[in-house]
Amino acid sequence: MTSMAADAGRIIAIVGLLACGPGAPRREGPVRVERATGAIPFEEPRAEGWDAAGDREIDLVPQRTVQPMAAEGSSGRLRVRALHDGQWVAFRLEWEDRTEDAVVGTSRFSDAVAIQFPAARGQQPGPMMGHQGEGGRVQVLYWRAAWQQGDPMGALHPNRAPWFYPSQAAAEGEPRQRLERLYSPAAEVRNPTLQRFENQPAFRGEAEGFGTLSPATEPQVRARGEYAEGHWYVVLAMPIGDAARSVLAPGQSTQVAFALWDGSAGHVGARKLWSGSWLPLEVAAGGGT
Repeated sequence: MTSMAADAGRIIAIVGLLACGPGAPRREGPVRVERATGAIPFEEPRAEGWDAAGDREIDLVPQRTVQPMAAEGSSGRLRVRALHDGQWVAFRLEWEDRTEDAVVGTSRFSDAVAIQFPAARGQQPGPMMGHQGEGGRVQVLYWRAAWQQGDPMGALHPNRAPWFYPSQAAAEGEPRQRLERLYSPAAEVRNPTLQRFENQPAFRGEAEGFGTLSPATEPQVRARGEYAEGHWYVVLAMPIGDAARSVLAPGQSTQVAFALWDGSAGHVGARKLWSGSWLPLEVAAGGGT
């Protein structure tokens, strides 16, 4: 019995060492943004340069506060690496996904991921899209797989005949504007996510509670996603420091939250997975203000 107990103890110790080894992500502590020693690979989510950043794994739970809610029992994990160069901060997000959902249509939804920060230093807004009142504003970076499609209608209907919007056949002026409103309902209702910086597959917005998302005052954002071997790898980046009007700055600490949408699971809008609360975020010193 003593020998069996000793063997069991050795096995437990080995498993523990493997779980905490160099390849294993941290499961506790703050999300850290490391100072990049070279160029940040903004356009290469799977580049070796991301290995220089610490790897933090975050459990995600279904959003169960407002309708529509994610299904009970759904869960996920998000692996986060982050780098900054004193001017820009970039988050590399990785998660397991059995299906690549990058085409939208009737009952077809896109994979997506988002990062949320307080909009001002020293504030802690409500973790679910902020709250009304002083100090309640949050900033959101949102990437959507479908936005990387150069021709979304062609991706959905690859064998369709050539076509154009009816408004293009109308004369300039009120007739064309009337048809544009009719055939572009998202623009007509001023969907804020249509205002994307330089046609990036990401949107940078601000909110003060549910249903208040609007374009950020500073719209700059860079994003790129790659799907490979059952995993998404996504980079979301924005300028940092006082000049960029960002809550993130070298040597500063704040909070961060994450959200994830699985298109095949019917996730859209409020139906999503999220980190459940704010998490501490630390930005390494070096460069910038």
